Amino acid sequence: QAQGERAEGTEECELREEGELRVCPSCNRLILRRLMELKSQEKTILTALYEKMGLMKQEAEKLRPSYLEMAESLLAGEYAYGLQNASKKRLELIKMYESVDSISKDILSLGSVAEGPSANTTLKLCRAVRLTASVYLQDHLLLLPSLPSPDRLRQIREAMAREAEERQQRLVKQERLALRQREEAHGAAVGGGVKTNPLDKLMGRVQG
Repeated sequence: QAQGERAEGTEECELREEGELRVCPSCNRLILRRLMELKSQEKTILTALYEKMGLMKQEAEKLRPSYLEMAESLLAGEYAYGLQNASKKRLELIKMYESVDSISKDILSLGSVAEGPSANTTLKLCRAVRLTASVYLQDHLLLLPSLPSPDRLRQIREAMAREAEERQQRLVKQERLALRQREEAHGAAVGGGVKTNPLDKLMGRVQG
């Protein structure tokens, strides 16, 4: 790959290699520009598929944060979200990732049957598209947290309720103990001013 082309990728991205083509997962603009440089009908089809895949990624990125928030809340046993709604959102997200996978495979298939002087370039480019899609799916689909089953969610919430009750009982005991200690300290302070030692009384009588 030419030096100028490599400069278009972000420096922090990890470079990955597929055959003779080094690909940065973030270099979508470079891939799209290469697609636009292709001549023949392949250009129209591949570009349309690539743009469709990009739109699917954008939609997934919009949906992902809200799902992650739901999953984290449910796994903690909270009641802010319902399991059914979270499951529905998870399914929508997985379908988007599956679409990215399917489209990238279609692009690779088109590259493998490309003909003409630019066939080799087209194939390399399509492999690059498939590679970036695979990296994207590894980072998003495979790392997508699962939701608890209804039974597991009930167990989590029951455990949370028991822990809350135990904490409350410990607080009550601590407050009672502190109150008793304050009362005892106060009683000792007050009683110390009026109590007289019996031996002192006896000595007073003898001296009298």
